[in-house]
Amino acid sequence: MIKSPDSQLLRTSTAPRSATQIQILLLPGLILADAGLVLFAHWLAYITRMYVLPAPALVPPEQIYVRMACFLALLTPVIFSFSHVYSLRWRPLFDEFTRIATGALLLSGIQFMAIFFFRDFLPHPQFTFSRLSVLLGWLFTVIGVGCAHQISRKVLQQCFRRGLGTRRVLVSGDESLLARREHFLMQGVEIIAHCPPQLEAMTAQLEADPVDLVLLRQQDWPPSQLFEAFQLANRMGTELWLMPDALQLTTARQHLTELGGLPMLALERTPLHNPVNRLLKRALDLTIAVPGLMLLLPLLLVIALLIKIYSPGPVFYTQERISRSGQRFRMYKFRTMRTDSEVQSGPVWASTDDPRITPIGRLLRRSSLDELPQLLNVLWGNMSFVGPRPERPHFVERFEREILDYPDRHLVKAGLTGWAQINGLRGDTSITDRTRYDLYYIENWSLMFDLRIIARSFWTVVQDFWTKRAY
Repeated sequence: MIKSPDSQLLRTSTAPRSATQIQILLLPGLILADAGLVLFAHWLAYITRMYVLPAPALVPPEQIYVRMACFLALLTPVIFSFSHVYSLRWRPLFDEFTRIATGALLLSGIQFMAIFFFRDFLPHPQFTFSRLSVLLGWLFTVIGVGCAHQISRKVLQQCFRRGLGTRRVLVSGDESLLARREHFLMQGVEIIAHCPPQLEAMTAQLEADPVDLVLLRQQDWPPSQLFEAFQLANRMGTELWLMPDALQLTTARQHLTELGGLPMLALERTPLHNPVNRLLKRALDLTIAVPGLMLLLPLLLVIALLIKIYSPGPVFYTQERISRSGQRFRMYKFRTMRTDSEVQSGPVWASTDDPRITPIGRLLRRSSLDELPQLLNVLWGNMSFVGPRPERPHFVERFEREILDYPDRHLVKAGLTGWAQINGLRGDTSITDRTRYDLYYIENWSLMFDLRIIARSFWTVVQDFWTKRAY
């Protein structure tokens, strides 16, 4: 039985700071800055077109372009809000730039419509707007506003580092989140404490240090205490969220239907069950793989030559891996280990300072260049550019016994990169966590999601190289 909170507890329950205080303060300034940057971008586009590039025969008056730029600046808050540019939630950088580019494109579209419908009201009948200046205005807007938002993001992260405006979180049950405190902090989430999955421990922690949010992993808590934990959070003025397990992620796409007049909960198929979506994903794979192999051919030849010089044996290393529907295929990599690397040990993962790795192999693994031959697998259709990373049959059999929903990773093709990998789960990391991320990707697939993962993958490779996280 939960005791009623005393007056001191009620008074301190309002202590946690709103996680959006600083964002709300920055938002009006950011909106005004965006409007000013749009005005400046379109004025700069006029200057660039008329005075930097080869000038047209008739130079139009500057004041007409300035008036149009002012009109677009006034529309900026509305159009950017419609494009969901402004949000109090943390978003990946690629997603941020995509929304800014979409908003700027809508502004350019409005500019073209205004020119078409109101050209008769212009002071000069022979006057025509420069289409190149409109394109330059869009480009300068994306660059200027994108950089401004990136600067505001850095300012916000510095505030988060100092504990200003963060969302204070208590984690109960899942200690793996504690290792990612810095990652969450940069998104405005400050994990301040951890307590065992027990009602008494949670009560004591909340009384000692109130928080904004309590995060529970449902399978760690006795079902009889979950409702009491929810009641406690309500009394403390604290939100309570449940972290889903792999099964809950798998069944997240569901809708209410009926069968013979009886209500039923139907599970929807994943997006890539749709043949059109699979066709779009295959088109994206070919768009990347064909030009990629052509452009990288000189680099591939240099790497092959270095492998032959530094270590006797074949250039390529092939392994049997598992892809969609449990199909087996031969995956290609540049050989980074000695040819006898698994004679004694059998199938094992590589480790830090693994003595089996050759000198050139260490550089290839650290820079992820050893994965480039998998573009051939993408070209042949064994793999996709984005998807769950393929595992060897030996490990797949083991993980299927240990993790309930691990086989659901094979609902889609294996990938060269994936949602789990760009979130730091590569190499010898938790298979359970990787499965959770892979299932989220499968359930929420979209073409834009793939593009976002691809864009972040390049940055992840650079980060892993400098931090020596890849090995």
